[in-house]
Order: sequence, then C-alpha cells, then structure tokens
Amino acid sequence: QGDTVLFNQGAVATIKACLLLGLLSTIGLSFAGPAVLIILYGHDFSAGAQIICWLALMQGIRTAKAGPTIIAISCGQTKLPLIANVVRSLGVGFVLISIWLGWGIFGVVVGGIIGEILAVIVFLELCRRRIGLNLGLVYKSFLVSIVMVTGSIVLTTNYIDGSAPLIEIGSSLIVGLFAIVVFLIVAPDLIKWFRSTEKKQTDISA
Repeated sequence: QGDTVLFNQGAVATIKACLLLGLLSTIGLSFAGPAVLIILYGHDFSAGAQIICWLALMQGIRTAKAGPTIIAISCGQTKLPLIANVVRSLGVGFVLISIWLGWGIFGVVVGGIIGEILAVIVFLELCRRRIGLNLGLVYKSFLVSIVMVTGSIVLTTNYIDGSAPLIEIGSSLIVGLFAIVVFLIVAPDLIKWFRSTEKKQTDISA
C-alpha cells in the first residue's frame, strides 16, 4: 500500500482476474449446465435448463465482485463489502414485485441479477473514492466481458437445451477458450502482472 503505483497494478490485476473467472463461469455454466443437469437428474428436470443461463449470469457477476472485495479488505475497508451487500439486497424488492406479478422463478432470478449488478457498480465507485482505485484501467475489460456474456446468453437461450450433451459441453470448452484469448488480448497487463509476481516470488525463495 505504500507504493501507489504497485498497489494500483495489483488492484487492477485482481479485478481483471476475478472478472475473467466470472466470465468463464458464466460461459461454462450457460453452455454445459443444461446438459449436466439432465445427465445428473434426468429429463424430468429439463424445464430447469431454461433458467440455468440466467443463474450462471448471476453467479458470474458475484464472482467478478470478489475483485473489489479483495481490494477493500486488503486496505482494511471492511465496511465497503457490507455496503455493497446492502445495495445487493435492493434486488429483493424486484423479486417481491415479480412474484406479485406472477413472473415465477425467472422474475426471482432477474431480481438477483439486478441486485448483483447494482452491488458491483456501487462497490467499484466506493473503491475509486475511498481507496483511489483507477477504474479507467478496467473499463475496456468490463466492456469486452459484457459483450461476450451477452453473446453467450443469446446463444444459450436460443440453442442450448441439454439435448446434445457432448456438443454442448464441448462448446462450453471452445467458447471458454475463445473468451480467455480475447480477454487477455484486451488485458495484456494481467499476464505481465502475473509474470512479475512469479519472478518476485522466485527471487525471494532464492
């Protein structure tokens, strides 16, 4: 923390690493989730395949939120995760409305997604204001992630239903690999940061 430049590099790398993990979990669960569900529980649960991609999106956003959580805790700003979770609870309001309107489980999941998105936005802004995090270094990675997640949701809602397990699970691996390549092209500093920390660890052990 005493080295502002080094701290910001580590903080940005942490956000990008968690963002990549969230992206991969969303893609993997969206494409392979329906097939795995049916394999494990049978075709009686095939209706649940329609909602898995949205659950995957919610979990992916939650995984991405781990980045600012790690940064806040490392700086002793333990109130920031609490504030973010309070903001996330606002999604409960949408859940209640969706239940009242009869939107079923889909409305409940959408409420969870809205809560997670609001929490991430507020969390990042709090990190910028209270910790001095330079968010300008992560906007491009967020934009690319949003585009790829949107594309995967469109594809899975229209073409993935668990009826072709090998193809769907295989496609999750292919699309996931493609996402890693694209993400790292946009965020080459993430690779540089990992290499630099690995070198420092080697020097220390030597």
